[in-house]
This record gives sequence, C-alpha cells and structure tokens, in this order.
Amino acid sequence: MNLFLRLLMLVIRTRFAKRTHVNDEHALSFRVWLGDQDMLQHMTNSRYLSFSDLAMIDFLMRTDMWRRLRKQGLHPLVAYKDIRMLRMLRFPQKFEVRTRMVGWIGPYVGMQHEFTSRGRVTATSLTIGRFIGKSKRPTLDELRISMGYDDVVNPEPSEELVRLVALLEAENDALKATKSTGAA
Repeated sequence: MNLFLRLLMLVIRTRFAKRTHVNDEHALSFRVWLGDQDMLQHMTNSRYLSFSDLAMIDFLMRTDMWRRLRKQGLHPLVAYKDIRMLRMLRFPQKFEVRTRMVGWIGPYVGMQHEFTSRGRVTATSLTIGRFIGKSKRPTLDELRISMGYDDVVNPEPSEELVRLVALLEAENDALKATKSTGAA
C-alpha cells in the first residue's frame, strides 16, 4: 500500500513541478518506512527496484515524455533491470534517488539510478527500456525527432550498456528463431 501512496504523492507533486530536460539529472527524496524493511531490518531488495520505477515515472512526467508517448500510442517497457547494493538503508533513514539517461542504442535507452544517503552511495541501478505500440517499435532517434526533442544529446553509451543491449538483441533473435521453427 505504501508504494501506491508514494506513487500518488509523486504524480501530484510532479504534475506541478517545473519541467526538465531529458538530458538533466532528476532527484527524488524518500525516507525508509517500516513497511520497506525486511526481517533483517533493512530496506528489502525489491524496494530498490520499486523506487527506481518511481524515479522513471517522475523522469517521464517531468520531461513531458509521458504525454508525448501517449499521444503517439506508445508505452514504456522495461527490458532489463540490474541493481548493485553497497550499503543498507534502515528505518527512518532519508535517501535520494538520482536518475539520468546514460545513452541509447537503436530502440533501447539506458537509465542510471543512484541511491544516496548521508552523502554516500548506497546502491546503483541500471534500467534498459524501450517504447512499444500496437504496430510500432521506434528507435530512439526516430522517437526523439517525432516527439520534437531535437536538442536531446545521446550520451556516449558505456561498454556495459553496449554489451547488455547486444545480449538483449541476441536473446530476442533466439526467441524469434524458436517461434519460427515451432520449437518449444
């Protein structure tokens, strides 16, 4: 329930927040609630992923991408998500999630989430997503132009992002080959 409450609070706050640029870093502040903890008395692993999802929603709404995507009949889809936890967060600790785009390759976009508390990084997360519609799966360059984001700069994708996108493409090709041959 607390994530629904946080989502509602985020949507309301974001609706009235200043619009930002796609290349900007976005920051959200939270506090660890009792319901965020596991039996080991630190924030449970799944919450990090949930907070990175909230950060993505904030990013899409504050950059006005959400409205522009919906107008074109497109929806975001997470293709890959990874997290590295370095330090524990405990109730009632404050923390911040900083989100920035780290590059795109074809239809895939990479987003980095950095969790910090008391000036120290506690976790990092990488989300790789793409945008899909009923009949189209545009590349990010096509989407950038059609949505009027002519001034968006593609950061140089890291080796990790290039490697992971290649892996996703290989898995997609293998799945397509399996479907076309009828193998189970």
